Amino acid sequence: LIRELKSQWSDLTIDCRYGEMRRELLSAENKERLLAEASSTSKSGTTVTVCKSSGVQVRKVLGTTAESSLSRMGALLERPALLQRLPEDSLEAYQAASEQLQQAL
Repeated sequence: LIRELKSQWSDLTIDCRYGEMRRELLSAENKERLLAEASSTSKSGTTVTVCKSSGVQVRKVLGTTAESSLSRMGALLERPALLQRLPEDSLEAYQAASEQLQQAL
């Protein structure tokens, strides 16, 4: 899994689905051009593609998104039925290990 993440890191962490208005169109001397471009159905003349860094795909690969079972790990580890099965003297160590696991995820 780690090798797969490393080999695909750029593909997984760079998201180029964003666009920004071309800055030069916002200046006062370009008002006419801005109005003309805004009335066009094609926005390619007014926008530039912007890439941003994102961890969404990495979280999906790791299974730590809100939809994954790992995201519900805390609730599973703290279920009363599970906690009742633990010996009393192990409860504190169990809770510490549980917290460490959840932070790691």
